[in-house]
Amino acid sequence: MGERRVDVVPLPTARRTPVPHGDDEPGWAELHVHSAFSFLQGAAQPDALVAEAARLGISVLAVTDRDGLYGARRLAEAAAPAGIGTVYGAELTLREGELGTPVVLARTLEGFRLLSATISAGQLAGAKNAPVYDLHALSAAASGGHWAVLPGCPAPDTDRRDITEVGHRLERLTDVFGIGSVYAELIDHHLPQDSVSHDVTVVAARRLGLPVVATGAVHYAAPRQARLAQALAALRRRETLDRAAGHLMPAPTAHLRSYAEMRRRFTRHPGVLETTVELGRSCVIDLRELRPELPGFPTPPGFTEGSWLRYLAERACAARYGGRDDPSPETAAAWKQLDHELDVIGELDMAGYFPIVHDIVQYAIGRGIWCQGRGSAASSVVCYVLAITAVDALRNGLLFERFLSVEKAGPPDIDLDFEAGRREEVIQYVYRRYGRDHAAQVANVISYQPRLSVHDAARVLGYPAPHIRELTRHIDHGPPGPELDLPADVRDLATQLHTLPRHMGIHVGGMVLTRRPLGEVMPWSGPPVRAARSCRATRTTWPRRA
Repeated sequence: MGERRVDVVPLPTARRTPVPHGDDEPGWAELHVHSAFSFLQGAAQPDALVAEAARLGISVLAVTDRDGLYGARRLAEAAAPAGIGTVYGAELTLREGELGTPVVLARTLEGFRLLSATISAGQLAGAKNAPVYDLHALSAAASGGHWAVLPGCPAPDTDRRDITEVGHRLERLTDVFGIGSVYAELIDHHLPQDSVSHDVTVVAARRLGLPVVATGAVHYAAPRQARLAQALAALRRRETLDRAAGHLMPAPTAHLRSYAEMRRRFTRHPGVLETTVELGRSCVIDLRELRPELPGFPTPPGFTEGSWLRYLAERACAARYGGRDDPSPETAAAWKQLDHELDVIGELDMAGYFPIVHDIVQYAIGRGIWCQGRGSAASSVVCYVLAITAVDALRNGLLFERFLSVEKAGPPDIDLDFEAGRREEVIQYVYRRYGRDHAAQVANVISYQPRLSVHDAARVLGYPAPHIRELTRHIDHGPPGPELDLPADVRDLATQLHTLPRHMGIHVGGMVLTRRPLGEVMPWSGPPVRAARSCRATRTTWPRRA
């Protein structure tokens, strides 16, 4: 079968200890990072990047995945308890104008919304994995000063030592994004050409009056993941590691680094470090401030969302239990509980949510589509009388606070099940009701499972197809551990691939509704190949757990 390996510096496997740094040493800001949500490019999940950043004393961390904000929520969730400032951006694939793949960083929450809308438009205009961005729209979005733009990863055929080529690209970026938004970028991967490239870039930037920042163009958290990153890059090219060798990063250096290490690498250009940290701090965004809201429910004249919900619930309660003047203890208890639940719903400002769910259920019932609410919503009398659930919470002694309370964090969660053969009718009703700018199906992450992990590991290592079929034939569930009869190199790589994001899919029934145009809240795209009947689906690019 021949040699299947690409030469890589031996990688450490031991647990890494915290890097000491002085109290007067500023925390570093890494502004160009591909997570595992740059599918088949980044080799580390957002939480792993945050953990390594915390160890290194990095105070600001960006995630800039290719053509998407897929990992934004996971970055936010991991970074908050670690006390690390978060920057959100994306590396956009621009297919015209010699612009390459610039990194666009959101400086503000409005910048995040603009970037999200831009990605959405590009995804919808292009084909799967091939977005098309309108340069005039990019210029308009950048004109408000809400973005910072870096040149991004250079194309393989780019000569970073050619001052004419480097200067021309920077000039083209300023033509599109504006001179006040563009920063020249020094990328250091410990390669022989880096030093000359840095000098050339600094000179070109000075000629154009552009500030200069430094980045690691990070593709993994720590050096030990370099081999995995090479394998992912080869898989993206649909080649073996051996065949792709000339296109892979030759050294394990595209990882996070501390301020002290970056200072050693940029001794001849010390000012770029301060500029980088300053830019990073100015771009920190708390994603919790995004606060997406539900669309307003179209109530009849004279009603607010709260009074309309009360009207619906009281009318339904009278039909279920009897009127308020009914003297029976059960009826009195039902009305008392209904009033309590409506008070809590009003206090939590969730009155608009229940008419939306009720309306969807009524649509299904009216067309003879089987539907059933489930989960903790079964503890609610409001949900029961509105026919959202079929369980009488009062008669079964169920606790409403399990579903919703002032003390409980988070919005209510009502899961609706519809018969599989007619679910699409309900989905299309929601699209018609709220419009495609405000509704989309939820994406889900297709992650590496055991069989695919072993298959892709063996394939990229150069094993022949018959051997791969034999290796994967009996693999079912569970990680590819030592109990499986696998070659050591396949097992090692498959273990690293296991659970990494592979690509995005579409959730069978989950939907998102927003008051703002959806693209301003999260990116969305057109349907994948098998998204929905007649390809009438649009999907978010944030997975369901986000």
